[in-house]
This record gives sequence, structure tokens and C-alpha cells, in this order.
Amino acid sequence: MSNDEVTLAVDDAKKKLGEAKEASDIWSTLKQAMANLLSLKITTQVTGDGEPEELVTIIDLFGADRCNKIHRDFIKDPELAVLREFHAEQVRLAEEDIQEKVEFLMNLGRAITRVVRNESET
Repeated sequence: MSNDEVTLAVDDAKKKLGEAKEASDIWSTLKQAMANLLSLKITTQVTGDGEPEELVTIIDLFGADRCNKIHRDFIKDPELAVLREFHAEQVRLAEEDIQEKVEFLMNLGRAITRVVRNESET
């Protein structure tokens, strides 16, 4: 999923949440949004005249799997070592953020569950 696709998905979810009239609409939108948040993609790309050279790390948050894709030039070109280190730092920072995001989502889920229960009781 590209950054533009992520932005569109987030904007769409915000719009749907703002337009939600019932708890079921909110719950449906949140379930769809959470399905889109099950992986984290970190890309470091060098563009130029030819094919983009990139480092990509995809972290499956649900299965805790990690996939790294490295353009061959990043492996053999010593001048790109700085970018390899930069990418590794970005992955480390993203992994630190994951725990905070998980805690936020758990708290949000609990709050929504309370609201849905209260709505169904009235």
C-alpha cells in the first residue's frame, strides 16, 4: 500500500466515522480500518535515472513476521551504507511505536465496546 493509498484509507475512515449515525456504523468502520492496520511498511528509496533502489521492511503486526527486501546495490555499494543504517533506524523507531499504537487500539476497542453495550441497553 502506497503512502497515497494509506492517506486515502485514513481520510475515508475519518469521513465514515464522522458520518456514522449508529454504533454499528462506527464498529463496522473501525473493523475495516483495523484490518488495514495489520501491517507496517517502511521504505527507504533512492531515485534517479534508472530503476529505484530501495530497502523495504514489512512487519506483519498480527503474525509478528518481518520481511526485508533489499535492492542488490544496497548490499554491495559501500556508499549506500549510510542509507542502510538510516533504514535500520527507521525500522527500530517504528517497532518502538508499535507498542504505543497497540495500547491505544486496545483502549479504543474497550471504549467502543462500552459505548456499544450502553447503546444496546437503551
